Amino acid sequence: MPPAAFVWPADHAWCIASDVDPSWAGISSTKETISRLIDEARVDIVAADPTRW
Repeated sequence: MPPAAFVWPADHAWCIASDVDPSWAGISSTKETISRLIDEARVDIVAADPTRW
């Protein structure tokens, strides 16, 4: 069974969304949290620019 498409804590402070394509997942959170994730060397994180779409 594939993992859940959307995951978030009870306070909805962040969420992770994924599609049927297992090569990516979208993460929504505060700018501070996203910056910390981008700085994390153990995962491949790229910031999305919503003004480019």
